[in-house]
Amino acid sequence: MRLLHSSKYQLEEFLEPAIPPYAILSHMWGTDEVSLHDLQDSSVHAKQGFEKIKKCCDQAQLDKIQWVWIDTCCFDRSNSEEISEAVNSMYKWFENAAVCYAYLSDVSSSDDQIRPTFQRCRYFTRKWTLQELVAPRSVIFFAEGWVKIGTRSSMHSMISEITGIQSAVLTGEKKPKECHVSERMAWASNRTATRVEDEAYAMMGLFDIKMPILYGEGSRAFRRLQDEISKTHYSSILDTARTGMRLLVTKSEPLEIRSFAASDSPEFAILSHMWGSPDDEVSFSDIREGKAETKKYYQKVRKSCELAAKHGFEYIWIDTCCINKSSSAELQEAICSMYKWYKNARICYVYLEDCLVSSESLNLWHSRWFTRGWTLQELIAPTFVEFYDKQWNEIGTKSSLCEHISEVTGIDSAVLRGSDPTERTIAERMSWAASRSTTRIEDAAYCLMGLFNVFMPMLYGEGSRAFTRLQEEIMKQSEDYTIFAWKASFMSSNHRGLLAHSPDEFLGGASVTSRKYKAEHEPEHPPTMTSRGLLIDLPLLRDHSNLDDDKYMAWVGSLEHTQNNLLAEEVHPLHHKLSFEYLPAS
Repeated sequence: MRLLHSSKYQLEEFLEPAIPPYAILSHMWGTDEVSLHDLQDSSVHAKQGFEKIKKCCDQAQLDKIQWVWIDTCCFDRSNSEEISEAVNSMYKWFENAAVCYAYLSDVSSSDDQIRPTFQRCRYFTRKWTLQELVAPRSVIFFAEGWVKIGTRSSMHSMISEITGIQSAVLTGEKKPKECHVSERMAWASNRTATRVEDEAYAMMGLFDIKMPILYGEGSRAFRRLQDEISKTHYSSILDTARTGMRLLVTKSEPLEIRSFAASDSPEFAILSHMWGSPDDEVSFSDIREGKAETKKYYQKVRKSCELAAKHGFEYIWIDTCCINKSSSAELQEAICSMYKWYKNARICYVYLEDCLVSSESLNLWHSRWFTRGWTLQELIAPTFVEFYDKQWNEIGTKSSLCEHISEVTGIDSAVLRGSDPTERTIAERMSWAASRSTTRIEDAAYCLMGLFNVFMPMLYGEGSRAFTRLQEEIMKQSEDYTIFAWKASFMSSNHRGLLAHSPDEFLGGASVTSRKYKAEHEPEHPPTMTSRGLLIDLPLLRDHSNLDDDKYMAWVGSLEHTQNNLLAEEVHPLHHKLSFEYLPAS
């Protein structure tokens, strides 16, 4: 790395392991910063950014440190190779620094203004400053005029409140890379960068990832980062599905939660319901702090406990309060494990707050519960499901209401009676989620992970890219080509890739079946994700319904019980195969 001498203002290059101790500067860029080439110019002292460099060097001398590293002037930004090396090395450089000086130009040095201006500081909203905050062993904060206001360790409570980074990381008791992938991703969720690509590049070090720096690629940079995270941290994501769970003690007064290892989990009941306002639901912290009874939906929790206790269960799991949602790592674990938890529950109680048995016409089938994304797995996974109305009157069971539920949801009655859903085609399972909605875009994908037995990092903020990643993970485990049997909406763009944009595009997919190819038509290779996209082999079929044109189709499956079954009956596979690449739509 190239370092600046703290008294001579001269640059010198060093190679590992002969890099001397150095201080490092973390700051927000201004409009007149000093570059590497500016340092060689005698007029450099006239630039506004030079004062910042001088103050940083002065502080290093006071701390008896001879060298400093400053991002504005210690590497050549006109050299793309040097930029790439610097970006890939930056986390390490901050991590290895003797001390980091964080200069907060918009924080007042006045005693009565330090706290409010510190809390509003732009420093905590920028992507690049995240790694500059957590990587160094020591961080000292300076306000305007280079007045020292504290250290990362002494101010950890306030910084944790502002950033969501746990205090143990800020005090150095825990290394950032010991935190779960989803927790580290959450730290960056509300931060921004000037260039689109830096939204990804600024986070590489936090996940110990190196990749080519390609300014101009736009949002593709973040997709590349996600792919690298999935590959590098896949085993830790799988591990989250093997961990334990928290359960609510049904007869506890006040409410009590106990934790169990995966191997020691007792029999338990489980609740499925529709959330009200999160502020009105009973949370994990509400129970821990004794505030549960003050919440609007306390009675929902209490009635669930009473019902479970009446049926002989000592424990019940309820999603509002059995997950510590302030921990993104625990939230990741819960989402990866939720299908398994519903499947392992001895019974699932479905509470329909918008239904009432005593009303003249029971509007059970108009309940919002049947329209929500998360409740799909909560209906399918458990063996025994009982439905209750607003006043906790029993309506019926999944078994007794099977035919009606099948008609409303499109789920085959055999699956509702216990047939393995994983034996159904991808298109059929996707069709069950069509027309269902989730509050967050990403949850349209995350709520289906259990149904397809795949695990992937939760990256809230990625938007519809989550559903693309879900399909890519499914293809790694299955050669069921009905994953391509979707139909775009009428208003959809004509130019798009092979993958669906949402489960809604699989509406009607229950009629698509996957047929085995004859040996001579069997694809030579399974679908493979390459650096260019998806590479896939499919048999070609001639369209005999159009005799004038030499028209062909790629065969992905067959339509049954519809007027469109000509694909299966009247077109014949050729001995040719079609190889093409799917380029993900931007």
